[in-house]
Amino acid sequence: MSDFQFPIRKADGSPYKDADHVHRLLGNEQSGFYLLGQNRYWHGGIHISDRSAPQCVYNQPVRCIAEGEVVAYRLNKDYLVSQLEPESDAQKFQYSTSFCLVRHTHKSPPNPEEGPNHGKQNSLVFYSLYMHLLPYDCYRSDDPTYKKRVEVVIGGWSARNVPLGEPGSMKLGVISPGTQFDIVEESAPSNGYRFVKGVIVRGQVGRLKKGDEVWFADQRDGQAIRGEHGQLQLKPVAAPARTKPKYWQGRVTARVINESGMQMYCPRANGEFGVPISSNCHLPHGYGFSFDSESTHPVRMQDGSVLPTAECIPYNAVIRGETMPQSYWAFVDDKSIEHLSVEPSRLDSVIVPGTPIPIKAGDPIGYLGLYEMPDGASKKTPHQMHFEIFTCDPGLDAFLNNDAKLTHGKQYLEVLKLQPTIVGRDTETDNPTYLFKDHIFALNALPIVKDENRNDAYQITVQERARTKGKPLRSLTALIKKDSVDQEGSGVRIVNQYDLSAIGFKVVEQHAQNSFNPLTPERIDSFYAHLHALADRNSDGNVTAEELQETLKNPEFRSRWSKLIAYHYTEWQTKSDGDRWQAYREQLKDNPNYLRHESERIDNLVFWDDVAKAVGLPEDGRVWHFHPVEFVAALSDNLIDENSLDWLTVPHGQLTFDVEGNDAADPANGLHRYFSRKIHWPGGASGITIGRGYDLGQRPNPEIDLVSAGISEPLLGWLLGAKGLSGQAAQAYLGGATAGIKNSVISRKQQYELFLPVYDEMKKNVLRISSDKRLLSDYGSLDWNNTHPKIQDVTVDLIYRGDYTAPSRAYIQRSIVENNFPAFCQIIRDRSRWPNVPPDRFNRRALYLSVTQ
Repeated sequence: MSDFQFPIRKADGSPYKDADHVHRLLGNEQSGFYLLGQNRYWHGGIHISDRSAPQCVYNQPVRCIAEGEVVAYRLNKDYLVSQLEPESDAQKFQYSTSFCLVRHTHKSPPNPEEGPNHGKQNSLVFYSLYMHLLPYDCYRSDDPTYKKRVEVVIGGWSARNVPLGEPGSMKLGVISPGTQFDIVEESAPSNGYRFVKGVIVRGQVGRLKKGDEVWFADQRDGQAIRGEHGQLQLKPVAAPARTKPKYWQGRVTARVINESGMQMYCPRANGEFGVPISSNCHLPHGYGFSFDSESTHPVRMQDGSVLPTAECIPYNAVIRGETMPQSYWAFVDDKSIEHLSVEPSRLDSVIVPGTPIPIKAGDPIGYLGLYEMPDGASKKTPHQMHFEIFTCDPGLDAFLNNDAKLTHGKQYLEVLKLQPTIVGRDTETDNPTYLFKDHIFALNALPIVKDENRNDAYQITVQERARTKGKPLRSLTALIKKDSVDQEGSGVRIVNQYDLSAIGFKVVEQHAQNSFNPLTPERIDSFYAHLHALADRNSDGNVTAEELQETLKNPEFRSRWSKLIAYHYTEWQTKSDGDRWQAYREQLKDNPNYLRHESERIDNLVFWDDVAKAVGLPEDGRVWHFHPVEFVAALSDNLIDENSLDWLTVPHGQLTFDVEGNDAADPANGLHRYFSRKIHWPGGASGITIGRGYDLGQRPNPEIDLVSAGISEPLLGWLLGAKGLSGQAAQAYLGGATAGIKNSVISRKQQYELFLPVYDEMKKNVLRISSDKRLLSDYGSLDWNNTHPKIQDVTVDLIYRGDYTAPSRAYIQRSIVENNFPAFCQIIRDRSRWPNVPPDRFNRRALYLSVTQ
C-alpha cells in the first residue's frame, strides 16, 4: 500500500498534493492541536474544522487516507444534545459521536539491492480514526451557502457587462442552451425587466468562460421569462446531495455496472458458493436490485483475492421477457455494482462488522459534524472532525529504523548541530554560523549556489531559539558545502524517506496513569518536557494556546513537533469517573454544571472497550500516536500527481527508460508513434509491450507486476492474455484488441513502476552471466554495487537489446569488472564494435556516457 491521501480535498474535489499546504490550512484552527488540546490537556490527534476545510461541511466528504478495512463505526441518527443547566428551557448544545475506525497495513517497496536484505519490506499496521462525523438524518439538509444556480433552457438572448439601461451597457455575447450560472447579484427592475449577475459555471458566452461574470434578464414584469411556447427560459439547478459512505451496514440499493451483467447464483450449499442458477441467468447491465450489506459473505477467489457476495432482490419481476427469480446470490464488489443509496440498519450504537469492510484511499468517510460548545453566555458552533492516526504494532521500532535497509526514495539532508561545515555568518550577532539543533531538509527543495570559493553549496534557512537573552528566535541563512556531504566527521549526510528515525521521527512516552492532566510548569515529566521545550517560545515557563498556534506556523518548529510519536493512553477509553480524568474533575469542582456537561459528553464519546478485543487493540488503551499530516506525508510516494513529470526519472536504468519510448501523448505529434504508455508491439521477436520496455512475452510473473502497478480491468485481463506471446502471435493479438484497449493509457507512475522489475531482471542477468566460471577466470569477479552507475546503466541496456553477447563480452567485460570508465566509454563509442546496433541507439549510448550528472 503506497497510495495515501489527505482526509480533506479542495473545494473542486481535487486532492491536496503536499503536506505544507495542509499544514498551512490547519494554521487557521484555534484549538485541537496535536498532543496539546484545549487547556493544554493531552490530545492524540488534530481538529479539522470549517475554519480550515469549509467545503467538507456540505460539498466535499472527508476521505479515507489509504486502502484498508473499516473495523468499527458509529452513526448517530441525529445530533446528541447537552445542556449546562438542567432546566428544560436551558440553552442546548448539539454534538456528534459518529466515528469511523479504519485499519491499514502499510508495506514499503521490496529492497531491490542484491544481498541479505533483497526483497525485504518495512511494514506497519496502523489505524485512522475519524470522529464527530455528520449524523445520518443531516445528510438530507441543504447547504445554506449554496448559491442559486440556474441552467439555460432556451438560448439565443444576450448577456451584458452591466444591466440594460445603465451607462456603458453593451452586449458580450449570446447565451446558449445548457449554460449554467451562479446568481450572485440582482438589480432593481428597469423598464419591466430584472437583470441578474451570473458567474459562468458551465459553458461559455462569447469569449467569456467558466468563472467570468455577465448580466442578463431573468424576469419580465415580475414573472420568470418564458419562450414563445410557454417554456421557462431558465430552470433551477438543485444543490448536489451529500455523498453517503459505502461502509454503512444496511439495505443497499444498487445497479449492475458490469457490461456482461450480473451472474445469478444459487444459495450456498454445504459451505460452497458458485453454482449458477443457469448459464444464461443474468441481471442485465444497468438494472437495479437491493441487498443487505450486513449479511454479506466473503468468497476467496483463485487469485487469492476476497470478494463479497450477498443475497440480492431484483427490482423488476420480468426483464426482457424473462421472469426473474425472487432472490439470488451474486458478487457485490465495487467492480460489479454501483451503490446508489443505503438505509442503515443500526444507528447510535458501536458496530463491529463480522467481516471488516474494504475501503480504498479517497473513499468517502462522512462530513464534518457540528460540535457546539458553551462560550460564556453564548456558544461556539464549529463543524469539525477529530482525526488521528495510531498504531499498536510491536514492530514500530523496526519500521522507524528502516529494517529493510531501503536506500531509494525521497532524499533528505541531515545536518547535525555545531558543525564546522557551515559557511556564513549569523546576521544577528555577526558570529560564525553554528546550528544549535540538528536539522533535516528535503534535498530537492534546497537551492544549490556557489560559495565564496565558487564551489557548489546547499543553501539552508532555519529558525532557532537564540542564545541572546531577549531574542527568543533567530533566523539565519547559511551554506552547506556540497563536497562535505557524507564525509566522515562532517556531521552532514543524506538519508532517505524510509529512515524515519533519521529524518526526525522520535518516540516519547507517557507512563503515568493519570495522563490527561494539563501541562503546567510544575508538572513537566519526561513526556511533556519535549513538548514544553519546543512550544515555549518566550521561555517564560508557560505554553499558551496562542503561543502554540504561532509556534506551529513556523515550518522548522512544526516539523519537530509533528514528528513526535506519543506512546500514550487513548482518550477514547476512560469514562469521566476514571482515574485519568481526576485532575480534570478537580479543576472543575467549583463549576458542577460544566463538569456534568463535559462528563456526559466524555461518557457518550468513548468506544474503545466496545471494540478493542474484536479489532485487536490493546485493552489498556496505550498506543503510539502520530501527527496525521506528517505521517501521511512521510509514507506517501504519491503526493505528486500520478502523471507528474517526476515519474519520467528512474533510480536506475535511465538510458534504457529514455530510449524505450517517449511521452508524446498528442497524436498530432510526429513522435507519437513511439508513445510508450499505450499497448504496442515493437516488431520482430518482441511481445506485447506496455510502458518503457515491459514486454509481456518475456516477463515471468506479469500479474504480480501489473497488479502492483495498479493496472486494472479490462486492460489487466487483456495484458495477461499476452503473456508469452511474441513475434507474429503478439502482432495478431494486438490486431484483435478492441478500440478501448488500444486507446487505454497508463499513468506515468504506472509506467515507472513497471520499469523497475524490468531493470531488476536485466541486472540479475548481467550478474548471472558474469558469474560464469570462464568469465570469472578471465576477468575476475564483478562488484556491481561499486561499479560506476553509468557503466551499470549502459551494460543493462546492452543486455536488454541483446547486445551483451559472447563476442561483445570479449572486449567489454574487462572494463566493466575493473570499473574502468574511460575504457568502457571508448569501447561503447567505437562504431566498428557495434555494427548491428541501430544508429539512434548507438548515439544515445554514447551521448549518455558523455553527459555528466
